[in-house]
Amino acid sequence: MSRVSSAQRFTTSHPCPICGGAESDPRGVGRRCNGYVSHDGQYAYCSREEFSGELSLYGDTGAYAHKLEGLCRCGSLHGEAPRPRPNNGQPRHPTVAERVVQTQRWTIYARGTPIAVHVRFDVEGADGQRDKRVHWEQPDGALGLGGRTTASLPLYGLSELDSAPDGALVVLAEGEPAVDALRDHGILAAGTVCGARVTPTDDGLRPFLRFRVVVWPDHDDDGEQHMTRIAEGLHRLGHGDVRRVMWAEAPPTGDAVDFFAAGHPTEEARALLEAAVPMAPETQATLADSGVDAPGWFEPKMGADAFTGLAGRIVDVLEPHSEASPVAILLHVLVGLGSLIGRGPHALVEKTSHHVNEFVALVGRSSKGRKGQAWSVPRWLLAQADEEWAAGRVVSGLSSGEGLIYHVRDPRDEQQPIKEKGQVTGYATVRVDEGVSDKRLLVFEAELASVLRRMEMDSNSLSAVLRQAWDEGRLATLTRNSPLRATGAHVSLIAHVTLDELAVTLTETERANGFANRFLFHLVERSKMLPEGGEPPEEALWPLVEDTRRVVDHARRVGRIQRDEEARELWAAVYPQLSDGKPGLLGAVTARAEAHVLRLSVLYALLDGASAVCRQHLLAALAVWDHAAASAECIFGDRTGLSVADTILEALRRRGPMTRDGLRNLFHRNKTAAELDSALRLLVEQGNVRQTVRPAAGGRGRPATVWEAV
Repeated sequence: MSRVSSAQRFTTSHPCPICGGAESDPRGVGRRCNGYVSHDGQYAYCSREEFSGELSLYGDTGAYAHKLEGLCRCGSLHGEAPRPRPNNGQPRHPTVAERVVQTQRWTIYARGTPIAVHVRFDVEGADGQRDKRVHWEQPDGALGLGGRTTASLPLYGLSELDSAPDGALVVLAEGEPAVDALRDHGILAAGTVCGARVTPTDDGLRPFLRFRVVVWPDHDDDGEQHMTRIAEGLHRLGHGDVRRVMWAEAPPTGDAVDFFAAGHPTEEARALLEAAVPMAPETQATLADSGVDAPGWFEPKMGADAFTGLAGRIVDVLEPHSEASPVAILLHVLVGLGSLIGRGPHALVEKTSHHVNEFVALVGRSSKGRKGQAWSVPRWLLAQADEEWAAGRVVSGLSSGEGLIYHVRDPRDEQQPIKEKGQVTGYATVRVDEGVSDKRLLVFEAELASVLRRMEMDSNSLSAVLRQAWDEGRLATLTRNSPLRATGAHVSLIAHVTLDELAVTLTETERANGFANRFLFHLVERSKMLPEGGEPPEEALWPLVEDTRRVVDHARRVGRIQRDEEARELWAAVYPQLSDGKPGLLGAVTARAEAHVLRLSVLYALLDGASAVCRQHLLAALAVWDHAAASAECIFGDRTGLSVADTILEALRRRGPMTRDGLRNLFHRNKTAAELDSALRLLVEQGNVRQTVRPAAGGRGRPATVWEAV
């Protein structure tokens, strides 16, 4: 004991984690502890015999060596830093030992052979508060799973189902206690052992394909999501009808154990299972989140009218030698040529000028969409037509509105003092920045999601400046310390993004403030596989270079451009449909249909060497717009653009009907009744959701009001 430092001894501020005592406690009251903690912090040497359990005195120390990590041989779990427990809303760190009051063991079998044991200790502190500790053992008693993962383990109770007939109703629950509770009432059941945040592997789910499966999730968000993923896995493996228990009166985190503890008889449990509702299959997360109903990836077809004139000829030459979609190639060509031509040609709507600069976002399932390949050869081709543009007017790396303005900034003059002998005698106008004379700028962003994340910052002005760039080319910020201005800017933008990234990063603000509807969103996918790559023949490219030079030279001499008579007749026929607003997020994203079609029609006319928009140019523009509108419908579907309503609609489609309490749990009960009412009212008005009343299971209790997707 003489080798123990004072820092190791238990004091009132650092008491013994076993008994809660300290060396300074008074004698004779059953609290004093003369022990200490080991140098490595792994053991607590407690001098109190009543806490020793099966331990013996350690050497001549006069104390019992308690292990602080894992289960101690005294029968308790100690731990260096017990987990905080709530105490009137404040964290409290108990200093007394937690004693095991109950131990439960569940054995997991694979083909009749035990492979793992799940051990649960119910522990109680001296303050009477209960908690649980769990760990895994191997059948021989060794700790851990021997290299296995919990996700790869068979479900608990699976071995008991070997003799069950095909088509039998089996309940999938979370955890072993829920399974035991169901089996005690004669109900076939199996349970996950991996925790709610982990999903069993396909091998763990395949044995259930022969059964009628009803999932019984724990009544909290983690439990709901856990069983939703399991249902999706079973659907993916070919199960045709996974159903879900609807227990309207379930308490928070409630499961089958709580159901029977509340006094419900077996007959009510069976009635609840027979009344279980179907869970809609999740065909593919990226598409289900976007409102696509059909399984698999869907890329709308671009009408043949879009592939006309110079742009169409370029696509015809490049497409056989590229894995990129012809739609993606066409859009890169159109936006690139619109940037190359510049700000001269335009159409007028009242006093508003529309030029041929466009913003396009190519949306792919992943990087496998080969969106980047669609820009490689078009950029080379356009560079041959205008080397200065390619060298200095194509940029990437959008980060702020001020940064964008800088690339197209106006000259800047300052009034600077004139001094004579140290005295200011007047002021002179001095040019401090020559600005940028070429106002054309093509921004190429291979990661639109990164740009959208930057725009979420409160001080970032990029969204506002990009809207100005699309609208009128007069750029400025309202910050006092930014003198940058730009007039006559001709900014075009090509961006790439995946469907999942777009759903996550396009915020409600950007949907609502009109940023999104300045873009044409187009779904694209790889068109073919070319293991050796592709390269268009030089003899086919150089004629296109010459055609591009002639078209651009002609276009730069054009000012205002108007429709001819046939185009006016067609425009009058399609205008009502283009200007007809749509509800929800889709309507917000497609609200500038007329303006986009107008700009594209002017561009197609210029690429034809025409001085007026003819019928075929308008048809080409409409074909591009139709593809963008169809893509937007796939991407945004009938989502409202409001996160609360969209979350509810997605959950109802993925999980099936839900009670109001279940809907509140989607938001961890952080949404007010008014917010939920507003979202549900909007969904009902749009025809996406309906409210129904279901009788209580077994005919007892109050009917349950549930919400379901239409």
